[in-house]
Amino acid sequence: MKKTFMLLAILSLCQTLAFGQKKYEMVIEKKDGSEIAVNVEDIVRTYFRERSNGTLTLSTYSVDLKVGETKMVEILSGSGWYNTETSNPNIVTAASNGSEISLTGKGVGTAVVTVSDAQYQVTKKISVNVTSNGSGDETSGSLEGTWSGNMYVSSYYGGRDYYATHTEITFLQDPLHFTKGSGYWVDYYDGTGAPWEYVADHIDWRVDNGRLTVYFREEGTSVVISDFRLSNSYFIGCIYDAGNTVNFSLTSIPSPDWSSYSYWGYDSWYGSGYNPYYSPATRAAGDSTTIVTNEKPIRRFGKGPQ
Repeated sequence: MKKTFMLLAILSLCQTLAFGQKKYEMVIEKKDGSEIAVNVEDIVRTYFRERSNGTLTLSTYSVDLKVGETKMVEILSGSGWYNTETSNPNIVTAASNGSEISLTGKGVGTAVVTVSDAQYQVTKKISVNVTSNGSGDETSGSLEGTWSGNMYVSSYYGGRDYYATHTEITFLQDPLHFTKGSGYWVDYYDGTGAPWEYVADHIDWRVDNGRLTVYFREEGTSVVISDFRLSNSYFIGCIYDAGNTVNFSLTSIPSPDWSSYSYWGYDSWYGSGYNPYYSPATRAAGDSTTIVTNEKPIRRFGKGPQ
């Protein structure tokens, strides 16, 4: 009798939800012929609460995925009302489906999926590690955003190296192409004695076979980042430049106001008052030959004196 009543209650609740009604009620006829309205949602919640003893239990709390792959995590106990939240939807998406949580890999990296029980007010976390599916073109999925840290950048100029204090990079993903985009790259030189406060470039980037190539528009040069991986908070990779191996680790930050930057590339500093000594390449009148009137700074990657 109890099971039959519960089945009717669940069916009634499903019907109520299907028709978009806000009152989850069912009318029951008592033995004396009178009727009483009961809250179906309360009955169903109580039923599941009694079965699970107020706990939320999952079949696993660690999942390995490949990009494009979906796996299910079973909910072993809970109230039946669940919500999911992912720390980085560019790496993994999650959705509750009855007594299961579906996880789908979106981009290479690590993320955390939080499963909450709406009735018991308890949560459980699932650690998710997403790796390449072998195509080599999906690692850009979570690049979008702004990253800050030490890229070990220096500028060689006037016979000496000036080492940037830190670098900020913003990757903007092309809405029509998953593996390329544009953005900004700025190296800061405050307090280093360099003739410029910063060097900012507009960039174009693309991912191909697991390698991230960044092209600096103002300078016409490129850098290749290999073995990179991402999480919700970190961008880690390796740069090989002129025999130097540079391992870096950047953290996610809010994007700055890029419109406030007045100078782009090394050339724009000439005549700005900050750097009166460096003159960009010029052409003689009526001559196609480029005449370099002064030394141009050269960007390098490598750790400075320790």
